[in-house]
Amino acid sequence: MKISIQGNEGSYHDIVARHTFKEKFSLLERDSFKEVFADVAESRAEFGVIAIENSIAGSILENYDNLLKFDLYVVGEVYLRIAHQLMTLPGTELPEIKQVLSHPMAIKQCEEFLSRYPDWEIIEAADTAGSAAKIRRESLHNTAAIASKLAAEIYELDVVAADIETNKENYTRFLVISKKEEYADGANKTSLVFTAEDTPGSLARVLSVFAELGINLTKIESRPIIGSRWNYYFYIDFEAGIKDEKTAKAFREIKPFIKWKRVLGSYKEGTPFNK
Repeated sequence: MKISIQGNEGSYHDIVARHTFKEKFSLLERDSFKEVFADVAESRAEFGVIAIENSIAGSILENYDNLLKFDLYVVGEVYLRIAHQLMTLPGTELPEIKQVLSHPMAIKQCEEFLSRYPDWEIIEAADTAGSAAKIRRESLHNTAAIASKLAAEIYELDVVAADIETNKENYTRFLVISKKEEYADGANKTSLVFTAEDTPGSLARVLSVFAELGINLTKIESRPIIGSRWNYYFYIDFEAGIKDEKTAKAFREIKPFIKWKRVLGSYKEGTPFNK
């Protein structure tokens, strides 16, 4: 089985892939989310793992667009507690560090720790684990990376400062995407995208249908429809499976208030885990 991820071995995407597929796969390491979607759409990989939102930084909007552009399905979700480690080549101590490499998001999430060392040069990179790999590959002494504990293990680096993220309630939601429309047994969460009728209150009427049926919405996101001024796609996640009778009823009742809809996936609600 081939799994495509954005980032390198040892990245947080890799951690989610290992957690989901139990390491029985080969990894396709990509530089961009677009490449991950293309891998799955063009059958180079059976599944892709993509981050979709962070509890601090918010939604990753390009991946909402990619879900429509590539006509793929969400078949699972995972919530990962993000713990950042500062790592160096063995023998490099904290006072010897002169520069730090990592992804901009990881750097931002560690601002409080990094502010204690104003003399350090902070360098943005494409990936957390890729930064760790670069230190090992190029034997960069006096350089540290911010990455996962798994990255430190893979690239044989020493963790010189552990759990340096500012907010300890830092979670990222990841989606597992597939070319095949598959509904897991026990699916209890559904992702939907739709466009509302261009009439006053149409969006409110759609949302009220879910409320009246007692279906909890866990996410609402809007994205512009390119080429159609001031018109939007609306993405919602709700706590009911696609095969539930109340989902079928909701779809019937929202029909007068929408122009178009597409089910992006129905899957088991993810549970948070630490690694």
